[in-house]
Amino acid sequence: MDLGEIPRPVMKEAALSRAKSIFRRNRFAIAFLGPILLSAMVLTGCAVAPQAEPIKVEPTKITVVTPAPSPTPLATPTALLEVATPQPDIPQVTPVPVEPIKKEVVDTSSLELTQADVDFLAAHEIARGDSSKKVIALTFDAGASSAPWPKIRETFKKYNIKTTVFLTADFIKKNPAYVREMISMGMEIGNHSTTHPDFTTLSSDQIRVEITTFQSELDKAAGFHVPVRFFRFPYGARNTNVLKTVAQMGLQSVYWSAGGDSGGWKEGATQASVENNLTGSVKPGQIDVQHIGSPQDADALEQIIKGVQAQGYTIATVSQVMSLKDDPPSIVAAKANGLKGPFAFKLVPSTQENQSLERKTYSVSR
Repeated sequence: MDLGEIPRPVMKEAALSRAKSIFRRNRFAIAFLGPILLSAMVLTGCAVAPQAEPIKVEPTKITVVTPAPSPTPLATPTALLEVATPQPDIPQVTPVPVEPIKKEVVDTSSLELTQADVDFLAAHEIARGDSSKKVIALTFDAGASSAPWPKIRETFKKYNIKTTVFLTADFIKKNPAYVREMISMGMEIGNHSTTHPDFTTLSSDQIRVEITTFQSELDKAAGFHVPVRFFRFPYGARNTNVLKTVAQMGLQSVYWSAGGDSGGWKEGATQASVENNLTGSVKPGQIDVQHIGSPQDADALEQIIKGVQAQGYTIATVSQVMSLKDDPPSIVAAKANGLKGPFAFKLVPSTQENQSLERKTYSVSR
């Protein structure tokens, strides 16, 4: 049979069977039979099909674009990042203005004078202060010459001392500038009448005129109302009747302690005698009396201050020296309510003895 007539699958199968048989018989001859087997496969059409030509791919030109730098991001507000929590609807309330708390305060320079006060003032003249404290009052009366005042003023300023000065209206009218100095220095002003008469020789109406005229002249010189609580009788002359009349005017009599008279007003007085009188036997609560018109009192004042202070005493006003037991009922009540003073009663006008007194009040914000 012509090899060309044999079907190729049959030839392929026979060649493979033959190769396998030869390989089993002599595997060592495989190296020699390799070419024969390859030739047989070629002759029978069992050669490996040629590989397809690779597809040529034209390279594609790629343009690389360098990205521009990104701008710095803006800071995001914290508030925008927060998630708002829904809140319930709250009705808007219009605030109501709050008025300041008002407190009614009694004007302590114009207290209401009661009958109990009058009875107390008439029976409680002050001649000595608190005997439990080493404090004294170097009081001065002014009804005559004012020439020694500048020296007295400078001595008080030098030692920073405040005391009580009893003035007459006549002195005030002649020396309004000096009176204003006394007030500006913090001196306590007392009533010493208008013309310096002996009150035991006057009627009740005359006494009232002496007292009210003084207050009018004092306020005129000062330019405002100056509260006055204390009265000193000219010459120290008084009795039960005049004490009562003065008490009805809302004033309390102030005398001086035994051994408390400087004697500077006497004929033959000297600086040394005045010093000895007021430094020789000082006692707690003592109230001394000197006179602005006395050169001897003015000259001795500095040594008196030094001598008294050397003994451990403090010099003050009558209000500061007096004992609390000498306060009338209305002032006791005012102090109990926390008021600080100065304390004085509203002066009863001389022409209207029975005028009703109304308590003067005003409102302040606390």
